[in-house]
Amino acid sequence: MSEAGRQQLLPNVLASWLAYAAATIIGFVMPRLVLDSVGQEVLGVWDLCWSFLAYISFTGIGMGSAVDHFTARLKDHELAPRLPGVIATGFYMQLAFALVVAALFCLVLIAIPFLFSSFGSVSSQVVLSLAGLVALTVVVLLLGEIAQGILTGSHQSRKTEIINVVHDVSLAAGMIVVLANGYGIVGLAWTTLLIRCATEAVRFAVAFTAVSGCSLSAARISGDTGREMALFATKSSLFGFQELLVYQSVRVAFFIGAGPAAFAAFSRYSTLARQINRLTDRLTLSVPALTSGLSAQGDAQRIHDVYAYGAQAVLMVALPTLSIFAVFGDPIVALWMGPDFVVPGIAWTFCAACVLHAHYSMSAKVLRGINSHGKISLYCLCASAALLMLFYWVQPPTSAEHAAWQIAATMLLAVHIPHIVFAARKMGFSSFSQIQDIYLKPLIYNTIFLILLGASKSLLGTGQGYLATFVAAAGITGLVAAYWYSVCDIRMRNKLRSSLQDVIAGGV
Repeated sequence: MSEAGRQQLLPNVLASWLAYAAATIIGFVMPRLVLDSVGQEVLGVWDLCWSFLAYISFTGIGMGSAVDHFTARLKDHELAPRLPGVIATGFYMQLAFALVVAALFCLVLIAIPFLFSSFGSVSSQVVLSLAGLVALTVVVLLLGEIAQGILTGSHQSRKTEIINVVHDVSLAAGMIVVLANGYGIVGLAWTTLLIRCATEAVRFAVAFTAVSGCSLSAARISGDTGREMALFATKSSLFGFQELLVYQSVRVAFFIGAGPAAFAAFSRYSTLARQINRLTDRLTLSVPALTSGLSAQGDAQRIHDVYAYGAQAVLMVALPTLSIFAVFGDPIVALWMGPDFVVPGIAWTFCAACVLHAHYSMSAKVLRGINSHGKISLYCLCASAALLMLFYWVQPPTSAEHAAWQIAATMLLAVHIPHIVFAARKMGFSSFSQIQDIYLKPLIYNTIFLILLGASKSLLGTGQGYLATFVAAAGITGLVAAYWYSVCDIRMRNKLRSSLQDVIAGGV
């Protein structure tokens, strides 16, 4: 990785946090507004369409990962003149892929009401309109992955994250206007498409300005480049399809079996789980480009260090969030959407589905950076499909509990654990050393934190509000103190103190 790339790493991560915060806030506000405007049943139909777009946007399927990988390898290399051909080839291959994905989505969405009558009071005309508009949005979204790959591969992911923030805020404002004027979910779909088109046009303009030599000319297409990129993209897409397959197949099956109203309640918990997973995914966004550059330099030791320290860091962030979700998931949903949306018990199940996602996210991103993610991704995809079919044969997911349990079991057994074991062996970790070096501290600190949160909730249930607040505050304070002294070294603590003093002095 170049010196310029290292200097841009922190701004990229901070921009990623900003984008995540904006998306999380908007993700909490919009479902409530849709519920108040069109009702729970229509919200469930919109959730089905919106979740498909959401998973497409962060699973990284298609040629975007290949553009990211080859941009990182070629930009500061003597082979940089190949870059325009990489971008043009990736764009047109992505266009063909996007049309196929959009067509498949249309077929599934249109088939559901005709085969299963699962859309309740929503008319077939509305379903057809949604299918067409969401399919077009998928095409635009996937094409935008090429521009995102250019920016991420050139270590400028902060630019694409800022664009994402503007997109999310604009989309929220547009949706509020649409709902206020009574245009319903078809109006929401139109708003989503138009704002997505504008966003990706801006993203391409920024990418082409930031990286010289970019071109979409068909004359730049190269068969040899296309084959090389297709091989890498296929491996990366297999990685992305694992999560897409597990979550979306179970969600569609549950939608068909339980109907849109029950699906709307289930989606609130899966949305919270997805936001927690996105947190760790955002933290590891720059890892493929970083490790790809290190791989090109032959620096295996630094790749090993990035994996070890990175995995522990994302676990340190994810576990407290999961503890809060596990203990207070039901009250959060009740406060957010109302008591009709509470499904007791499934918050813990979704936490089980997410508990290893942080380590898995780091493992998968490192493997992608060193181009060693093909076989394990294919294995996990096949294992996921086989396990889902077995679960469906034993017990179709007609209840929220069964659906959540099937997602958790499949993700843990068929995706997370195999990926982590494979990456650890690739990095030279034994099972014992991995537990000691990566898991020991996060698990000790967060087990204590989880126990104190559970005690706080129990006290709250008995009406001892002040004592419950004290216990929760003690848990938070203890966790922050443990992280401060065991995770942050002296140099980092001094730097943070200095920054805090500067902020206070500036405020005074």
